[in-house]
Amino acid sequence: MKKSSMTFLTLIALSGSSFGDSAASIISGQASPSGSHQFSQGGLINNLTLCTYELCHLDESGRLKISPVAAGSISAIISQASEPGGEKYLVFYPNGEQRNPNARRILRTHYVVELVNGASLQEVKQRCGIHSMELVREGSSLAICEEESAGKVLAQLARVAADPEVISAEPVFSKKRFKRAVPSDPFYDDVDNPREDGAYQWNLNNIGVNGGVAGIDIKLEGALDRATGQGVTVGVIDDGLSIDHADLAANATGPHLNLLEGDPADPTTFDAALTHGTSVGSLIAAAFNNDEGISGVAPNATLSGIRLFGADGLTDDVSEAASLSFENDIVDVYNSSWGPDDTSLDLEQPGPLTLAALADGVLFGRSRPSTPGNPNPVGLGNIFVWAAGDGGEIEDNSNYDGYANSKYTIAVGSIDDAGLRAPYSEKGANLVVVAPSDGGAQSLLAASYGLDVDEDDNPIRTTEYIGDFGGTSASAALVSGVAAMMLEENEDLTWRDVQDILIRTASKVDSENAEWVTNAAGIDFNHSYGSGLVDAAAAVQEAFRVNSANDFLGEAVQHSRSAFFSSTDAQGTAEEPSGVIPDNTGQSLIASFDMTQASDGTPFENLRVEHVEFNATIITPNRADLEVVLISPNGTQSILSETNADHEEDSIFFWNFMTVRNWGEGSAGTWLVRVTDRISGNQAVLNNATLTINGSADPDAPVKQVPLLTSARVIDVDQGGVVDYNLETSGATETQVGNLPPGFVYDANDQKISGTPTEPGVYTISVVLTDAEGVQAEFPINVVVRPTSVALGDAIGLSGIPAVFEGDLPWDFEFTDTNDGDVPKPLSARSAVGLGDNQSSAFGFDGLAKGVLLFDWKTSSEEGADRLWINLGGEVPQVWDAFISGERAWGRSAILLPEERNNVRWIYRKNEAETEGEDRGLVDNVELMTLEKFKEELKSAGNIEGFDFELDSRALFLPTTLDGISPPSEGGAPSALVTPAIGNGQTASMSGWVTGPGTFDFIAVNLAEPADVLEFLVDGVVLATGPGVGSGDSLVSFFTPGASGVIPPGRHRVQLRFRKDFSGADAAIRTSTGLPFDGALIDDIKFTPDNNFEAFVSQYGAGFDPNPDADADGDGYSNHQEYAFGGDVLVADIPSYLPQLVVDGELSYIEYGIDPSRPDLNYTAQQSTDLENWQPVELSSLHRLEGDYEVYRIPVIAAQGRRHLYYRVLASNK
Repeated sequence: MKKSSMTFLTLIALSGSSFGDSAASIISGQASPSGSHQFSQGGLINNLTLCTYELCHLDESGRLKISPVAAGSISAIISQASEPGGEKYLVFYPNGEQRNPNARRILRTHYVVELVNGASLQEVKQRCGIHSMELVREGSSLAICEEESAGKVLAQLARVAADPEVISAEPVFSKKRFKRAVPSDPFYDDVDNPREDGAYQWNLNNIGVNGGVAGIDIKLEGALDRATGQGVTVGVIDDGLSIDHADLAANATGPHLNLLEGDPADPTTFDAALTHGTSVGSLIAAAFNNDEGISGVAPNATLSGIRLFGADGLTDDVSEAASLSFENDIVDVYNSSWGPDDTSLDLEQPGPLTLAALADGVLFGRSRPSTPGNPNPVGLGNIFVWAAGDGGEIEDNSNYDGYANSKYTIAVGSIDDAGLRAPYSEKGANLVVVAPSDGGAQSLLAASYGLDVDEDDNPIRTTEYIGDFGGTSASAALVSGVAAMMLEENEDLTWRDVQDILIRTASKVDSENAEWVTNAAGIDFNHSYGSGLVDAAAAVQEAFRVNSANDFLGEAVQHSRSAFFSSTDAQGTAEEPSGVIPDNTGQSLIASFDMTQASDGTPFENLRVEHVEFNATIITPNRADLEVVLISPNGTQSILSETNADHEEDSIFFWNFMTVRNWGEGSAGTWLVRVTDRISGNQAVLNNATLTINGSADPDAPVKQVPLLTSARVIDVDQGGVVDYNLETSGATETQVGNLPPGFVYDANDQKISGTPTEPGVYTISVVLTDAEGVQAEFPINVVVRPTSVALGDAIGLSGIPAVFEGDLPWDFEFTDTNDGDVPKPLSARSAVGLGDNQSSAFGFDGLAKGVLLFDWKTSSEEGADRLWINLGGEVPQVWDAFISGERAWGRSAILLPEERNNVRWIYRKNEAETEGEDRGLVDNVELMTLEKFKEELKSAGNIEGFDFELDSRALFLPTTLDGISPPSEGGAPSALVTPAIGNGQTASMSGWVTGPGTFDFIAVNLAEPADVLEFLVDGVVLATGPGVGSGDSLVSFFTPGASGVIPPGRHRVQLRFRKDFSGADAAIRTSTGLPFDGALIDDIKFTPDNNFEAFVSQYGAGFDPNPDADADGDGYSNHQEYAFGGDVLVADIPSYLPQLVVDGELSYIEYGIDPSRPDLNYTAQQSTDLENWQPVELSSLHRLEGDYEVYRIPVIAAQGRRHLYYRVLASNK
């Protein structure tokens, strides 16, 4: 329908211009029509209004909960609260304070009655019809009364008060009470929390809701009574800090530093992706009790924004050093929630300038003012808090991060809201403490910002909050806040004192974890948790005690010993022992360091140990084969480097490992370093090493040189697995082993513990060592035998989720046929061996969250008879989501988990026919994913544009990193959509609505059997088909919709469907062609609507008049005018972008908008003095962008002799 005439003319003639209980006496039992009541307390009259839009009730945990109601009238609200035993309570507000939750009064079922002397309680109770009435104590005139409902209490008050033997009747209101110094910020707790998602600051005070465990928090409330961070400055080194954020502005007063473009004293940015530093800063020191958002840990500390990097994350040694030394006599604490790449196990240390900045910071930072006699005073030392790293899921170790591994920094790991190590949090002997973060049922609330413009079109940042912040970044911020509180309480603490207090006051979490050890100083340590969960209350209290008792750490002392090693297999010499590390023989290289004397024989004084550093060079093609363990004279072990079969990083060159696990122990004795090669094939040699012990002189620091157990102190094994543990000792002449778990044996000749554990549990093997002088020492070896139900989930990807077994025989481990790739110990799940006819073997998992379940599976069975099924409960074959059978190679599939909690089962079932194949089903690499994330991955992998698809089949299309049919749109790995691995007769599809006219396009290739087809459907009709391999002249052919992809006007259902026939798998085709899988690839899925007037009107259906001149909504503007100038054809409105006169300051303009995305329109602005002769406007200029529209302005300029000037804008078809 062509429209070529002018569609709009505008003429403008220019001619100028928590709850506690209290009682209140009732004055009047009669309510006013407005619901107002008068109550008195202590002679003061209070006017309260009954709330008609809220009721209170008890939730499942027995806590008072406010709920909105739609009663609408006083009588209706009282009626709802009058049901006997209904546990619905009335809500009152003081007059003028409605909707203020802190002023809320809740009338429950109790009231207090004062009786006249000599009154009979029973007679009063009977006369007034009181449900329950008891004196508060014998001889008192006060009685507590209870009714069956709050409505009954309100009705009874006046009646009881009028009894001749009653002096007064006073209701008992529940009112909110505030703990001293506890934040009242809206999101702090879950009481009156306005967030719809129920998120609150559990990290500060975990009350055990939303899936969290009560008490897993930093104990902030106990600290706020003593300190709030007042007078302490925390530097946030990050991607910026929004110093105008409503929750930060009061504290973000600087000094500030910007090391990137812009004002060097302005740490802010208008990049909406750079909010990390703002979130970090808010966790440290968001203001409290300001009716805004959240509270920081140190809500009165000063924030200093130090902008180090931008969106690219790039920085250098010069900038890092500048950030860490910025105003270090003003900035007390530096928070660094960043570090090297966590996707590799590279050893990366700071540059020389940054190392010098850290060293100078602890020496000169927080210094006293200089004097003529002391121009460079030594300082107390800056506090450097560092995120330990987020590479835990690839087994990265914080000891490999030269920033977090430094003795000058406080490395902080993460735990979730249940007190367990967050999966991403890196282990390490360098960990000082852990703090809450995400990874469990809840993430952290933090500040953020959005972008907007003010009335002058200047960009502004808006105050926002996010509920999904986390990582060790968040945990480090919490500890920085605690450090600020400690320094307020005791400004004389040195940087070493702060670390000492944090370590000694931390609390143990995950107490059943077998890796907890208590060192000789009585301090608990764990490689996953450091010394435990930071405790703000205990740390601040200890800072006070240290000051009061003058119990600061002594002067820092350092002892070092170095050694060089031979690269031969011989024993070497005393001066240069052999450094050859046995290649996975069960034996280890032991290097010893005598820390009782220097290399020249000068005695070392005994130190109270703080940081221990081990600097080593180990030459090897693959350092990931090695385990490096430091062992103190007291037997405390620190794992400095771990074996990791998935990585191949090469040698260690002069790397400085650090541990805090010997904190408080004595130093004088022989220290050992064990280096064990646990993977065969690579030669490794220890070349040189230096051991350095940092601490303070203390002859009483505990040290006892005893025979040592040098082998690992933890054995982690699956039930039914194989144990082969070599017992390694130093200085022992006799070894006794006891308390072996069931299935274990000890060979005294070979000093080996071996066997197959038969019963799951946690066991402690006792090892008693005796040296030549009869000195004995006992060492526990903790053994964790994971039950098959737990271990099977871990083996196939669902770590920590116990498996459930059903059917005639249970599933078990498979060690040889897995889909794990080249790893040392591959594992998958295998159906039971020896199933009889019509028997089944099933396993699965209960309670899996809503989302998508992805998994690999395989069968070797009789085609079409013995099948491997997956379902969400019920009997097969009646209920199933997918199945496979026959000789099926490993393939990946996915199903929807629709419920909040889902019970998933894989069932391998035999029929009564003869058996073919190996008669088994296998499952591996199970993964849970949210539906939103899964759809985003599908969209990315398939380059999907303009198609809002739904997943409408039992088994789902999947994203794959197999080479896609076309290259990725913006670089990265090739990707496409792939059909799931499914059996015969099943389908997989995705579909969605599109509004034509337009074009639907994709490219695909079908690698399945000839009769397995990939189909393109519109409104249920197959318009194009892509058959499998070998069905035409060529082996493989590409498939596009071609002309079938042209979508007519209107709303249409488009579907991509892969359909397998019932003929079985054609193994011959697979073998002869070498094709990778039995399915299809689809890529570049795109719907492009025709953007013209016809397409615009077609979306409104058959009953809509598509005539351009029609006025569908009767607002005086035609359909074509609405189309051109941003109107709504179904709503009586004025199109938004019609020409109009606007005044901006002293100038006037004609303002109008055009939509350049309308390819069928030409817009022309014209002016005239007589409405007959029109000329193009010459001074029109673009003013701003609003969505698809470009908004232009024409300045209105007066001219002598001209009375009127008229403007119009034409929108005509091209």
